[in-house]
Amino acid sequence: MPVVDPLVYNDYIFGIIEIASFNVLQPYEIQFIERISESIAATISSVKANIQTSQLLEQSQQQAEEMASQEEEMRQNMEELRATQEHLHDVKKS
Repeated sequence: MPVVDPLVYNDYIFGIIEIASFNVLQPYEIQFIERISESIAATISSVKANIQTSQLLEQSQQQAEEMASQEEEMRQNMEELRATQEHLHDVKKS
């Protein structure tokens, strides 16, 4: 006789578990399956959250690298502009 139980955690359904047995399952076995289903759902939820956090961290690090690169490029442009201005100033004095 099969037992079908949803994998629910925080009112979100992650899936369904189905367990079949050649014997009629006892109430304590069904209760165990229900508790295990909750535990599996909580684990799935945690793993999904960890994956999302990892992806967000990676995205944040990439953005930080891009910003640092842009900052360095802007700094170089400012130095070139300053050098050009100094050169023009020197040319005007001559």
